[in-house]
Amino acid sequence: MRGDVARRARRAVGTFTLQWSDERFWPGSTGEAVYIHRIAVRREARGLGVELLRFAERATAAAGRKLLRLDCFSGNNALCSYYERAGFVRVADIELDGRDDAPVPESTGRFFARRYEKSMR
Repeated sequence: MRGDVARRARRAVGTFTLQWSDERFWPGSTGEAVYIHRIAVRREARGLGVELLRFAERATAAAGRKLLRLDCFSGNNALCSYYERAGFVRVADIELDGRDDAPVPESTGRFFARRYEKSMR
């Protein structure tokens, strides 16, 4: 796993994590992909998200992996559209049992995720 922080004038303005596997959201996947998670950008760094995705694409290609994959809450239409505009292709919608996962609301114990990937070819 690799975490990166983007800085402007020594101030942290964005972050993400790259993982070499992701059994939770992509069970049984082979070693052909890199998985990007925890993308966050400060409001004043508008536009940085695309730069972070491009950096992750370069890191994926440099590692010899064929795909960059990510997931997000399927009910966040704005975020799903953002990833699609960035060239990611919707692969599947999945439901996860989130009862043992802190970010999932306790009221439902269910999490609906949309999986995306982008080819590095």
